[in-house]
Amino acid sequence: MRYVWTHRGNIFMAEPLGAISIGDWNYMFMTYVEGETLARHWPLLSSKLKSSILLQLGIILHCLRQIPSPSMHFGSGNPPLCKDLRRHVRTSPGSIATKEEFNKFLISSDRELNLTYQDLLKSGLRTNHQRVMTHSDLRPENIIVSYTGPDIISITRLID
Repeated sequence: MRYVWTHRGNIFMAEPLGAISIGDWNYMFMTYVEGETLARHWPLLSSKLKSSILLQLGIILHCLRQIPSPSMHFGSGNPPLCKDLRRHVRTSPGSIATKEEFNKFLISSDRELNLTYQDLLKSGLRTNHQRVMTHSDLRPENIIVSYTGPDIISITRLID
């Protein structure tokens, strides 16, 4: 987070102040941000305002993905690990350094998969992955917005 903060450019985010781990729990401390979450406003927004939010998010994510990755590994942490949140949270057993290792992790499963199904999954995976920065928990509850005009809503910060 500190790395992203120092390279953030025009990305609106809370300043990271520190982090601690207690057992299996990790806690991150950031500056307090005024405002309300997008989750609170989204159901009430017009199509025009929803489109505005999506456009703003696209710009923010584009900027975030321009920040050079500080690691030669996929994932984050020390050691860097990947998290797969598609169906349930699972974490790679070790660091992933190559695109082939990343694809292997994506199709790995706790249950045995037949070879035909594995081949089908592999056929849909790319091998030209690019390591980019992203927000690992981007959801309406982690997007702070405020009205900056009568019919204008703006993303003021990303949190978490």
